[in-house]
Amino acid sequence: MRRARAVGLLAVTVFALSAGSAAAQLREQRPELILGEAAGRGLVLSASYERFVTTSFAVGGGIGVFPGPWGVVLTVPLYGSLVLGETHALYLGVGATLTPGGGGDDDRIDSGAMGTFAVGYQFQSSGGFVVRPTLTLLANNGYVGIWPGIAVGRAF
Repeated sequence: MRRARAVGLLAVTVFALSAGSAAAQLREQRPELILGEAAGRGLVLSASYERFVTTSFAVGGGIGVFPGPWGVVLTVPLYGSLVLGETHALYLGVGATLTPGGGGDDDRIDSGAMGTFAVGYQFQSSGGFVVRPTLTLLANNGYVGIWPGIAVGRAF
């Protein structure tokens, strides 16, 4: 059993190292992304910009809207992300979604910020097309929820 785990760990390590070198080439050529996202960390609709600081770590931010019975709330997602792989990759992100002015009568988002943790899959073509389906954990003021989301955009 230990031998099987060791072989599995070695295979994952070799895959990660080989994917990392290929990802380095792809992200060095196109380190910036512009994305539109439905649901996810922007809550309903958002647009964001990301910049890869290294070949696997990026920082990003955006602006979005969250319509509700109290009116439309502006959202500002800010995050860091880790992308492990090249064309097909594991996506991990952590950050906060700010809601300037709060969410009106909605107790879940009235404090002005929600912690976010996203996990998903990222496809990035050599031509720059990016699609990223995710599940995002949102936490605020005792509220914890999971929002599915999908981002589509372009790397340049």
